[in-house]
Amino acid sequence: MIPFPAKNFAQEVRARSAGTGPFHWVVGGNYQNGEGPQINNIDFVVQQLDSSNNAKTENYAGFGELSYDLMGGKLVPLAGIRYYHDRRTYVDATSRIPSDINKTTWRLNLSYLPTDNLTMFVTAATGFRVNTTQSTIAGTAIASRRLSSNASTRASIAD
Repeated sequence: MIPFPAKNFAQEVRARSAGTGPFHWVVGGNYQNGEGPQINNIDFVVQQLDSSNNAKTENYAGFGELSYDLMGGKLVPLAGIRYYHDRRTYVDATSRIPSDINKTTWRLNLSYLPTDNLTMFVTAATGFRVNTTQSTIAGTAIASRRLSSNASTRASIAD
């Protein structure tokens, strides 16, 4: 049996450039208000441990990205920034644990598109995007990430 009903409202709005020039932009924001159960039961032969709680979250973010097509769109540098506020409370029968995070994160990307079917890119970024109602431990661990990087190639083999 789930001790707390799960409910969630989330909305994201974004606007982007629609011109044919080399300069491109995206701006937007999102909002989430929800709560859901965190079921944490461990049954031992002689003892049952139950640390289930109701996780409540309210968060919002604003973000933007700028990019510019170089070499006729074959090389595209991109820079982005995001500010978010995340307020969470974990409630059980005996306690109420609040968490409040305000963070600004960034992302840099350089894409190379040698053909219409091949993209190579490198990315460096900080932070994460809040999307879920998660446990205190998971939320704290993800929020404390410093810098991540990635290099990848994507190919399309069929239309």
